[in-house]
Amino acid sequence: MDDRELAYALFEQAARIDLGPNMKSSDHGMHTASIGGVWQSVVCGFGGVRMLDGKLRIHPKLPKQWKKLSFPIYWRGDRLEVTVTHEQLVVKKVTNVHDAVTFDVFGTAYEVKDEITIPLT
Repeated sequence: MDDRELAYALFEQAARIDLGPNMKSSDHGMHTASIGGVWQSVVCGFGGVRMLDGKLRIHPKLPKQWKKLSFPIYWRGDRLEVTVTHEQLVVKKVTNVHDAVTFDVFGTAYEVKDEITIPLT
């Protein structure tokens, strides 16, 4: 099993804690630590969002089982909407706290003022 397969298997296992076939596992409350871990595995893992040396980095690794992943993030006060497919990464800047947001995708620097589409293939 390679790292991506293992990551997806562990993600599914964590997601099943509150969303799986044993729905009684949440009768006494949601498992918030597990929910937070699932969110992190989606956004930071599959979405590839990291802060490295004070800079935003987006290196998506969309699971082969998924067609698309969309999520919002806030970077230094600006709300960004990130959408990943196997073919492209789209980053839309929703707010205007700063004129532009700079980020790295697989070693290339990009800047978004409104919306940018970056091919991944």
